[in-house]
Amino acid sequence: MLVAEADPFYRLDTTGPVHRIHPRPAAQAVADNSEEEEMMEQAPITQWEEAELASLTTTFHSETSSQSGAVLVLVAEADPSHRLDTEPESEPVPVAQAEGGLESSVEVMVESKGKAPPKKRGWLQRCLRLLRRAASPLLSCCPYRTTAKMNVLLLKEPRESESGPDPYIKELALYGHSATLIPVLSFKFVSLNVLSDKLFQPEKHGGLIFTSPRAVEAVKMCLESSSRRSEWDAVKDQWNRKSVYVVGKATASLVEDLGLTSCGENSGTADVLSRLIIEREGPEIQPLLFPCGSLKREVLPTALRQNGIPLETLTVYQTSEHPDLEKNITHYFTEQGVPASIAFFSPSGVKFCLNTLKGLAGTKLDKIKLAAVGPTTADALEAEGLRVGCTAEKPTPQHLAKGIAQTLNSTTADL
Repeated sequence: MLVAEADPFYRLDTTGPVHRIHPRPAAQAVADNSEEEEMMEQAPITQWEEAELASLTTTFHSETSSQSGAVLVLVAEADPSHRLDTEPESEPVPVAQAEGGLESSVEVMVESKGKAPPKKRGWLQRCLRLLRRAASPLLSCCPYRTTAKMNVLLLKEPRESESGPDPYIKELALYGHSATLIPVLSFKFVSLNVLSDKLFQPEKHGGLIFTSPRAVEAVKMCLESSSRRSEWDAVKDQWNRKSVYVVGKATASLVEDLGLTSCGENSGTADVLSRLIIEREGPEIQPLLFPCGSLKREVLPTALRQNGIPLETLTVYQTSEHPDLEKNITHYFTEQGVPASIAFFSPSGVKFCLNTLKGLAGTKLDKIKLAAVGPTTADALEAEGLRVGCTAEKPTPQHLAKGIAQTLNSTTADL
């Protein structure tokens, strides 16, 4: 029977599908000494250390037996005082190869919370050596299997005002997939003077409705001058005494940046949001102000009108096809070939991209797993006679990435 020494090298933290292996002080002390990194990496692996890490991976297996897309993270903390929920810098690390070219069923990441490059940390290299030894049990016990990196095309513009990669790219990387963004839409803001006047007359409206980040961006543009911002600080509390309705977490986050408190972010679609508004409001309220785009669907206005709820719509941006869309998609197919999956983020994206994709993919289009960010986009794909591989349960990077990964995984399992 093997007994771990009093000061073990590793501990395992679990948050949902993400499992982090942290160094104990004994391992960290060696890792922080750059002169001993190579020595630690190459030193013989003792029986107790191998048994200890094997125990952690057994715990990992048992806790993820009912999950898909489990992630194992090796954490390099240059400063032990760093918070564990600090934004990490992660990079995929291959663990093992199985027959047929499949990687280990565990996606392993290195997470650096200090300045030292994770690749050079001796304890990390040592930990990877042990994980490679455990390749067989990892492959047989973990529920998620993926091919060695599959390309995913995301038909959307990059998320602005975000540090680091777009969150959809980051989430797909956790599943071992490489994603590329191609902007589909071009926007032109209009009627901002009219919008600005209405924003500073909250007493004439019963609340606000935002169903897209672009509508919130239009409001921000109205507040760009310092004088307008000061005026906004004086009236936003009046808006907060009313209801501010939103669809989706991205829109809710932008609305929060305006100093407004929103509701409905989990509604997911305008249809669901309209039902929430109907439950909360009545015909006696003043008109709800609804800044929107030129291609808005009529689901929400129709539902509110049929239930007698006053609504004032104002088109604040016009949507058109991105001028470089066809060129960018053609370049992608030329350089990277046919992707394993293509994700659509709006019915407009389906409309503007489909003919180009059909021409480039040809008969291979049926082999591509098509993903939709929500049911409205899925309906647009199905209306074109296309089969939707997955629809995100919620319009978030986490839910869409999970759906794509599961769809690609099922494809691999069928091979």
